[in-house]
Amino acid sequence: MDDLEDFIGDWDAQNRAAHRKIALFDTRLTQKWTMSQQELFAKLFYHARGGFHHFMWIMGNKAPNYESKETIVDNFREEFGKHGPSHEQLYLDFANSLSVEVGSADTYWPFLQAYDKGHW
Repeated sequence: MDDLEDFIGDWDAQNRAAHRKIALFDTRLTQKWTMSQQELFAKLFYHARGGFHHFMWIMGNKAPNYESKETIVDNFREEFGKHGPSHEQLYLDFANSLSVEVGSADTYWPFLQAYDKGHW
């Protein structure tokens, strides 16, 4: 078990270091976004997160054991909001706070389509 914990710890540290290099995760930059940039982000990111269920479905079908499958089912429960609003509703609330309508095909840009399909 120590090998797995070491592997996950190393992977997590590498993942965090990689994320620190991505401008989207740098709050010093994003807090300076204009309203137009915030609105565009909300419109675009809706599509990036919208394909998550495809990815989870594939993961569930390939999961090697019961525990792994339960983890994936728990992720779906979390997406549905368990005892509160779903993540979809929370996102719609976020978009509404910016007075943005999301889900339009004109903001499902090719790079987002490729990103979504890359997970299937």
